[in-house]
Amino acid sequence: MRTKDRHFNNFWFIRNSDTLEWVGFAPIFDCGASLWRSSLDIGGQRRCRPFSESREEQLRLVSDLSWFKAEALKGAELEIAEIFLRSKVIDEARRKAIAAAVMKRAEAVARRKES
Repeated sequence: MRTKDRHFNNFWFIRNSDTLEWVGFAPIFDCGASLWRSSLDIGGQRRCRPFSESREEQLRLVSDLSWFKAEALKGAELEIAEIFLRSKVIDEARRKAIAAAVMKRAEAVARRKES
């Protein structure tokens, strides 16, 4: 039996540890599809959950991308691949594919920001 963990209890927030003031929502976590764990189709199109059926539709729901700085990601694919060098279960082809897929998603965000 496959369990589903896409529910509204997976939202968390960040507070300043000194003042306990609200900072914002925590980044996505507890994601069963993280890094295409059980797929050889790294970065491929998949049905998304729960807000819409595709990443493109989900991205259209973001109202403010002013914070996103695509230039800050220059060379990130090398850093991503280097981080995964420590893994005993992720081979070179998978490291490169994951890094390329992450950069492709970052490029989609940059295009959305420009539009």
